[in-house]
Amino acid sequence: MNKLLLILFILPCLLFGQTAEDYYEKALYYSSDSQSQIDNLTEAIKINPDFADAYHHRGFVKNVFGKHIEAIEDFTVAIKINPDFAKAYYHRGIAKNMLGKHIEAIEDFTVAIKINPDFADAYNSRGATKTILGKHIEAIEDFTVAIKIKPDFADAYNGRGIAKYHLKFNYCSDLKIACYLGLCDTYNKKLCQ
Repeated sequence: MNKLLLILFILPCLLFGQTAEDYYEKALYYSSDSQSQIDNLTEAIKINPDFADAYHHRGFVKNVFGKHIEAIEDFTVAIKINPDFAKAYYHRGIAKNMLGKHIEAIEDFTVAIKINPDFADAYNSRGATKTILGKHIEAIEDFTVAIKIKPDFADAYNGRGIAKYHLKFNYCSDLKIACYLGLCDTYNKKLCQ
């Protein structure tokens, strides 16, 4: 049976060649490691150089494995192909944060939010970045919006609690909610005994 399925999958590919979408699906669903994902996405891009999703996903994989500059390049190409690609702006912001480019990261998160005003992860990441920069009031505003969009967002409660802590506001309620939602660490417990 497995041989029959393999023949049914490979025979059309040999006769007609694989499409960009075939390589993309292979990367997403059948690749067992990051390098084979990158290789399959690269093949998809060779066949269709305007395949924004392939650039985005390849950038995502590269970013996870610490290739932040290469990831930014892929996200940038995806954005040039599709200027309304909110997730590409968001992930490029994540990569820029990893390189310490916090102002540029905030700019990307802001564009992602303008494209998709209900993008809770973008608000959360922008809030976290503002916390790094010491902009705690602005960070609290972003975390609060993220929580309004996604009421069970543990990271946003945790981030808002940390920003409040820096301002000497009542922070324990947010940290306790984050803990209740599954984001509980020694730091939270130590602050709010």
